Amino acid sequence: MFPYNNSQDYLRLVQVDGSAQISQVSVNPMERILVVCRNEPVFAFVSANGFGQPQTQYYKMQPFTPAQQNENVSRSEFSAMQEQLNQLIQLVTQKGETKEAVKNEPAV
Repeated sequence: MFPYNNSQDYLRLVQVDGSAQISQVSVNPMERILVVCRNEPVFAFVSANGFGQPQTQYYKMQPFTPAQQNENVSRSEFSAMQEQLNQLIQLVTQKGETKEAVKNEPAV
């Protein structure tokens, strides 16, 4: 049937040749359009409110190199983790021995 909410749940994509043509893109009320330039590293979001008044937000794309994450552990880091693990094992075994000694004492 006829839905009460006619708003579109998707974002339209429009390609233009240059940033000067972004202002020529027409938008319907309550609509949002992503405009991408083919010849420039520019894109824009063009939207309109309920009265059809357009609003444009311009953005410039810039290339970047993401920081590389080192997933390997160095020898010193591994040795430090191994030492911490050994200390935890000793601590757990010492606590286990004291608990067993208390359990095995005869009741007075």
